[in-house]
Amino acid sequence: MIGLHHGRGKRGRALLTVRVSEAGIPFSELLDKVANGAIVTITRHGTPVAALLPISQTQQADIAATVRELKEFGRGQSLDIPIRDAMEDGRR
Repeated sequence: MIGLHHGRGKRGRALLTVRVSEAGIPFSELLDKVANGAIVTITRHGTPVAALLPISQTQQADIAATVRELKEFGRGQSLDIPIRDAMEDGRR
């Protein structure tokens, strides 16, 4: 079980806090809580440094639309050099 500190935010949403030292707990457990609507705040020495929060339906739709647009944009595009050469250029 996760060593979380529980609370309630606006709209009754669960607010959970976990210390960085406890963040090694199974990440899937945190994601399960977030998927069920909780917001998880990760703290370092009592100071919030990160948050895990659910993605809204609107954000999911925006992401899906962006991915579709990028795929469409990429159709018919090609590099003038082999992909391996482009990858090597990027490493330099």
